[in-house]
Amino acid sequence: MFARPAAKAQSGNESRAHARVRRLANPVNARGSRAAAILAQRAQDSGEHRESTAADPRSDRDLTDSAAAPRPVPAHVFSYPALPFTRTAPVVARQPATEPGPVNPQTAPAEREREVEAIKVGGMSYVLYQTKVRGGGSSSWLANNPGNMDYTADTVAWGCYEGKSLPWGQHRFAIFQDESVGLGAVRKFLRKYQTTRDITLMMNLFAPAGDLENDPTKYSKRVADRIGPPVTVHTLVKDLTDAQIEIFADQIKRTEGWVAGPVNDVPRGDPSLPEGVRER
Repeated sequence: MFARPAAKAQSGNESRAHARVRRLANPVNARGSRAAAILAQRAQDSGEHRESTAADPRSDRDLTDSAAAPRPVPAHVFSYPALPFTRTAPVVARQPATEPGPVNPQTAPAEREREVEAIKVGGMSYVLYQTKVRGGGSSSWLANNPGNMDYTADTVAWGCYEGKSLPWGQHRFAIFQDESVGLGAVRKFLRKYQTTRDITLMMNLFAPAGDLENDPTKYSKRVADRIGPPVTVHTLVKDLTDAQIEIFADQIKRTEGWVAGPVNDVPRGDPSLPEGVRER
């Protein structure tokens, strides 16, 4: 009765032994099964990784860059609470303790500039400039007009006061601001009208005979002598150098009678001036 179970046990043992023999006889298949199991496990892990990556829209490179680069700081981190607006009173500069006194006309002539005019007071002729006064003397000196040139469009262009002239005498001599401007006007006259004139003809034009006591022949000789050889009364004015023209103009100043008066550039409003001059 007990022989059959023994046979079964022997048969089971024999099957396991045969299986072991087969594995030992073919070790590659055994290792292959184990490797296949490992590859299957890795494939499963890889599938789970792809699913997680698909859920996150950023790529692996994005994740790497995000880890390397600093994340931008939200604007609210640097926001500060608004300060309340406070209106402040304007700052006023410190004022002097005392009010300034009246302007002294002798110490501040610029504030006393007035209209230029020529007047006569007490039998003396005056020219009142903007900041100074001249009185007495010759008309050419009073008016800073070395050539005693009439008021014309030319003299206006050459620097005289517009609309101003000496009201006395047979001529209306122009008034210049200073002697240098007046001499410059004489030089410009000589150059403008030189054309083909010699010194004698130029003096006939500048100071024609029959006008008061003019003697152009005598005047031209003085000019030629003053300039010196080789210049003569027959030398053409256009052949004169600028330096010689300056001598020519200065000789005209002498001929016209440049004589300074007793009131010589006195500040306007000066107490030494007559009341009729001082108050103007």
